[in-house]
Amino acid sequence: MLTTPRLRAADALGVARILVFGIWLFKLAPGRLLTLSDLPFELFESPGLFRFLPDRIFQVAVNPAVLTALQGLLVVGCSLLVLGVRPFRPIALLTCTLLLFADGLSKGFNGFINHAQLGILYAALILAFVPAADALSVMGRAKKPAGAGVYRGAFLAVAAVLCAAYSFTGTHRVINGGFAIFQGDAIIIWMASRSLQYSEGGFDFGLLALSYPWLSVPLKVGYFVTTIFEVLSPIALISAPFRRLWLFVILPFHFFTLLTMNIFFWENMLLVALFVGGIGYVLHPPQVTSEGSPAQPVNRNATGTSVILFDGVCNLCNRWVLFVIDHDPRRRFSFASLQSDFGQTLLRGYHAPVSGVRSLVLLEDGRCYVRSSAVLRIARHLSGPWRLLYAFTWVPRQVRDAVYDWIARNRYDWVGRTDHCLVPSPELAERFLDESPSKDRPATSGHRDSVTVGG
Repeated sequence: MLTTPRLRAADALGVARILVFGIWLFKLAPGRLLTLSDLPFELFESPGLFRFLPDRIFQVAVNPAVLTALQGLLVVGCSLLVLGVRPFRPIALLTCTLLLFADGLSKGFNGFINHAQLGILYAALILAFVPAADALSVMGRAKKPAGAGVYRGAFLAVAAVLCAAYSFTGTHRVINGGFAIFQGDAIIIWMASRSLQYSEGGFDFGLLALSYPWLSVPLKVGYFVTTIFEVLSPIALISAPFRRLWLFVILPFHFFTLLTMNIFFWENMLLVALFVGGIGYVLHPPQVTSEGSPAQPVNRNATGTSVILFDGVCNLCNRWVLFVIDHDPRRRFSFASLQSDFGQTLLRGYHAPVSGVRSLVLLEDGRCYVRSSAVLRIARHLSGPWRLLYAFTWVPRQVRDAVYDWIARNRYDWVGRTDHCLVPSPELAERFLDESPSKDRPATSGHRDSVTVGG
């Protein structure tokens, strides 16, 4: 069975897999690859190692039928990789080979390196060689998982490549331009020229420095500071304080270039947020959750290894319980209503605020999880694609809890409430830890062979 450090590292790599190949899927969706067939082949110049291949291969490749087939294979391949279908490595290697070929075709016509694609291309290649589908897969967790070091190594390798790319960019800028590029008006002229060019963004804030000369000083200082942080990027791999400061500078920098230069490497921004921002999580996983405290084992007679406490008079919560039962073939979860004496006792045992808890609580591995964290951790153990929802744990908790709270506040208005709690059928009675239902509760009937839902 996965130990906690290994499980966390495998989950982190699963999130990375979903993000990287999800970005590729998003970029492939518009079908821009198919537009290459409209360009005259005389403009094509084989880039890099593609020069060793005969031109005839590329002439055939830009045929509309071939490009359509290539586009279809890439979409299917990336979709399978996002879902974590196994065997992962053969699918990933084939898909990455096709991605490299498609990228070469684009470079051959464009005549320049697409920096926005380099990061996700390198990340995809690294993930293709490691067991990135051992977790957060529609096929469940791998029966023979790799060691935590394998997952961590792959995660850190992508982070190192990203930091190296930023460092190379900053160093190249300093070597070629010297300190003069920060003293002169190079950055002001560059922003103005980019703002005047046509782009999808259409932002022209780069022209403000021409209208307000005093802005040139903070812009030049910011340009210098950002370059220094780019040069020192590798330090973010080993120093947590510098990493936080680095993220504070680099992530807003991407938005700044969008507004002033119409350049937005959103792919790199997402990769940096995950891989560099997630280094601390992967290397030093938290031992306790901020949402609960350790407690004594609750009920050794429970069928499941985790306990879900739910609002027994909420129709939405009752339907959620039915959904979990239908997608929990391993019978991992046991249930109890928050209104029951047993549920209240459990909350007190976990030092949870009994009066402040509403709608859903998960008790798992000696910890108490509430709100969005409870929902996502439950989804991680469900069958089918629902376990992929666990990737949203990487969204800041304040953001997802705000969505959860909005739903919780309106749940009674949307789906109503009932006067009585869920009543399990005899077949599933052992999964409900509440005291025996009173005689005045409705009898069990209907499907799901499971429970009766009032209301």
